[in-house]
Amino acid sequence: MATEPDNVYAASPAPGRGAPVRWHLPALFLAVISGLVLILVSQQMLPGAPCVAVLALGFFSMQIGPAVAAVLMMRSQVGAGERCAAVHLDQRPSGLGGSGLRVVFVVTPLVLAINVVMLLVLGLSGWEPTPNPMLEMLAAGGLGTVAMLIFGAVVIAPVCEELLFRAVLHGALSARLSWAPAAVMTALIFATVHGIVENVPALFVLGLILQRQLRDSGSLWLPIMTHAVFNGVIVAILLLTRCLGYADELI
Repeated sequence: MATEPDNVYAASPAPGRGAPVRWHLPALFLAVISGLVLILVSQQMLPGAPCVAVLALGFFSMQIGPAVAAVLMMRSQVGAGERCAAVHLDQRPSGLGGSGLRVVFVVTPLVLAINVVMLLVLGLSGWEPTPNPMLEMLAAGGLGTVAMLIFGAVVIAPVCEELLFRAVLHGALSARLSWAPAAVMTALIFATVHGIVENVPALFVLGLILQRQLRDSGSLWLPIMTHAVFNGVIVAILLLTRCLGYADELI
């Protein structure tokens, strides 16, 4: 049976190993549990720690840790020569410059427009906006906090989230489902785990766009670049409004 074009489990398992799909989904659950434990530890043991330390532990528990856990489990099922191919990091897509421009002038405005419409609809219904600590710290934090947030948003989040969602999670799901249902489920999980109700529709659309980029390009580098540019544009907008004194109106 032919595999889906962007199925990360297309690589053959190492000799003597079982089917990779048997391990990847448990790996994700293990990663989530470990992340929750680390979050609880950070809340209990570091209440008075500098924001930079709390942010570093937060990025590790919510992004780096789960991504590393999933990849380590995958390594036990995929041969050494197939590991990069298994997560589509073995080739670089062409036309990254044009893709970056599309992110700035098409993808970002589209996602922001969906978010604005959602905020308006919820506002008319009397919905109270969900607090976003990351945006609040970016708007009012010190230099170290802002630098850590920028690094996390532009480097850590794109690499770890695309590896975890677009490659590992979608690959595990598409090993049993067709591409479209797996993409919808992956995008929905991607949107909801961010924890901001108002952002779910916009992030869901972004997740579908990123998954389609992986399928069309065959390379995880394109969605990583798109995610990084998107986050970078959002950060730049918020920093600009902070400099102009209007940041409080956006958070």
